[in-house]
Amino acid sequence: AVRLCASDASLWIELLRALEAAGASVDDVRREFEAALSAPLAAAADEEAQLYEPLDALAAFANPYMRVLHNYSQYQSRRLLAAAAQERDALLESVRSVRDAVLAYEAAYLDGAETDGALGRFWLAVEVRINRDAAQARALMESLLSRWGLSASIWVECASLELSLEEHSAAGRQACAADAATPFAEKSRKLFRRAVTVITDVEQALALHKAWLSFEATSGTLESLRAAEARCAAHMQAVTRRDAKILKADEEARAERAATKAAAKKAKKAHTEAKASRQA
Repeated sequence: AVRLCASDASLWIELLRALEAAGASVDDVRREFEAALSAPLAAAADEEAQLYEPLDALAAFANPYMRVLHNYSQYQSRRLLAAAAQERDALLESVRSVRDAVLAYEAAYLDGAETDGALGRFWLAVEVRINRDAAQARALMESLLSRWGLSASIWVECASLELSLEEHSAAGRQACAADAATPFAEKSRKLFRRAVTVITDVEQALALHKAWLSFEATSGTLESLRAAEARCAAHMQAVTRRDAKILKADEEARAERAATKAAAKKAKKAHTEAKASRQA
């Protein structure tokens, strides 16, 4: 099927899944994955995408190459989940090399294909929820925040995953029960504090503030809650002032363009009248 219709990403994905289900070797799956990336993949027609969207876990990704990258990433994550504990360490190096290659490919050839950093977020979740590796997770967080930091959802997800790192450590669970301001909880809080220095859109700010105050209500102290409320209020004032300045500048620019256009029109009319007068 892929030989006859190499542009159909869905067929390549089905081939990769069939190989996985049949227990094919990692090298066999990798070869077909690389072949899929080399194929002239085309996006599905809108009506076809709408028809199959409820049935396809990858339908949310409009770019066909991104769908292939996500499918291969999911395959690697399932390798980790299926591995026995004694095999996990040996497998980690292989999976992380794939992770780095996939993320590098997306950054080099598909920049702009995603607006929410979904591929990086997937690998971040793998490091937190499967590998429980705080250092790897934080490195991925910083990469995500540097590219998509204007989105509140990125900051909220990173803060949530930071807290998850705390909750999944035995020592952390004991500390969490004794004191809400544990080191990992404080790291989550610091992410919210950083976010208000970056986000400038009103809607994004509202989403961020709601998440931060909810976090403080469930994981903080009265003091930290009040501090967050004060920071959110100050941030909203700054964002709305910035929007007002931008709006005013836009209005002034439009007025200036209109005045320039009117002056040019008036000058052209005067020139035409003067020319007609000379000819008369």
